[in-house]
Amino acid sequence: VHAQTYRDNAAELIGRLQELDKDIRAQVNTFTTKRFVAFHAAWIYFAERYGLQQAAVIEQSPGKDPSPAEIRRVVDTARSIGAKAIFAEPQLSPKAAEVVAGETGAQVLLLDPLGRPPDYDYIQMMRGNLEEMKKALAE
Repeated sequence: VHAQTYRDNAAELIGRLQELDKDIRAQVNTFTTKRFVAFHAAWIYFAERYGLQQAAVIEQSPGKDPSPAEIRRVVDTARSIGAKAIFAEPQLSPKAAEVVAGETGAQVLLLDPLGRPPDYDYIQMMRGNLEEMKKALAE
């Protein structure tokens, strides 16, 4: 009964996703830096798809605070790549990211891998994430 509606909605969503993909590619191509530091490995597939490199991850194991040695490695990596920002997440405590940022002179910016119901909009969320990345990776 509703098959055509489902097909129409799917076609519209696919078109919006293709436009988002095209826009992300175009923006990432303007980035002068392709390496970044994130709170955890939530961005690995995004990075691979768009030619970026997640150079370091603060929280290696979900829910487990990084050790001082792990923080030191992240700080060293952030310094070596000249990170302007350390990407934290709004769902998690930014404390470890703030420590790394404080040690490197970077700022803490938020990337949202999950969104927040009830007003969740994947495309809008990803465009917001792209704008945050732009602040740190584009000159």
